[in-house]
Amino acid sequence: MRIGDKAFADRVATLVPYAYRVVHNKDNIPHIVTVAEGYWHHKNEIWYNNEMTDDTVGRSFIECDEEESPNCSNRLPNTTYVSGDHHTYFQYQFICVKGLNLTIA
Repeated sequence: MRIGDKAFADRVATLVPYAYRVVHNKDNIPHIVTVAEGYWHHKNEIWYNNEMTDDTVGRSFIECDEEESPNCSNRLPNTTYVSGDHHTYFQYQFICVKGLNLTIA
């Protein structure tokens, strides 16, 4: 999810130059608050355009070192994003229900 505007993204890049975001395949959450609404991702995205299995983790990803790069997860049409990819990263399923603790399965 985008949490700040362009000025915020630029400030993150200045204060934390080695910050990066990891996005799993078609995870919808990084895209639900849009640039059109004034929100912006900071630079350095690591995009796993796959299922993040043992065969792909650490080897099969795309790294984009610019903000809102069209070469990483932004390249997908909005209609292809799915919530299931948000709940599973690196073969771990994360379940979070309002009022309950986070569960990692």
